[in-house]
Amino acid sequence: FDLWSVDARYLDAENYKTYDQMVGSTFALSPASQQIISLEPKGRGYYRVLNLATSTYNDAITSYHHNSVGGYSAIKIRRYQDIIENHLAKGNMQVVNMLNAKYFIMQDGKLQVNAAANGNAWFVKDLMKVNTPEEEIAALNTIGTDSQAVILANLKQH
Repeated sequence: FDLWSVDARYLDAENYKTYDQMVGSTFALSPASQQIISLEPKGRGYYRVLNLATSTYNDAITSYHHNSVGGYSAIKIRRYQDIIENHLAKGNMQVVNMLNAKYFIMQDGKLQVNAAANGNAWFVKDLMKVNTPEEEIAALNTIGTDSQAVILANLKQH
């Protein structure tokens, strides 16, 4: 009761928005997002969106509507950060396809469809063995992710 009475001094009904008010203003659909939704008849599917029109890796709005390659997390996994720095930032399309980025929202806000996205899951023909996690990240520059995969030769060492 004490907490409520103190809070009421600083927060009243004017400080709150309804769900519809919040979603309508903060999470409004961009024209490109509207196009993606119209192209996906089953709703939010297993595709991913790479939004280059915003700060790609610090944007939560794209993730609100779609599965996003970017997004924001304060606790980003180090290996994923390595992929961002070593491959996505340099435009490595094999890695973009591996991450199933079916749609790109370009810097001008227009939508581009990536027909080469690998999909949700796929079989590979060849395995490339490497000795360290650093070699594993570097090897993504030399493989075709639709038919090859990189694995650590000895998992017990790491």
